[in-house]
Amino acid sequence: TNINELYKHVQYPRTVSIIGAPMTYGQPFVGTDDGPQLLREKGLRTMLTQLGWRVEDMPDLDFDNLINNHNSNNSMEDPPNARNCILVGQGSQLLADTVEAKLSQGRFPLIVGG
Repeated sequence: TNINELYKHVQYPRTVSIIGAPMTYGQPFVGTDDGPQLLREKGLRTMLTQLGWRVEDMPDLDFDNLINNHNSNNSMEDPPNARNCILVGQGSQLLADTVEAKLSQGRFPLIVGG
């Protein structure tokens, strides 16, 4: 596969945007929201640079703000068999908007989540 064909939607110089998405609302495990920071600490930026990418390391998405807004404006209840589905939906929309913005800038969005 030709590398230029593989990354045809990414402008030159090729830039990867690291998007930290430490969201744990849809599952019961503690600590998964530490994933983005731990990957950074273990050298993710350096590894991407060594592969020839320019790196834009964005701040983690602010899911705590979603919780505050959800708690103050909560008029809907989650179904009994779903865990925080409203928050998960709002977090997914925030992530989708961020990915769309990076794609429109010709960047490669790399989502690291929890």
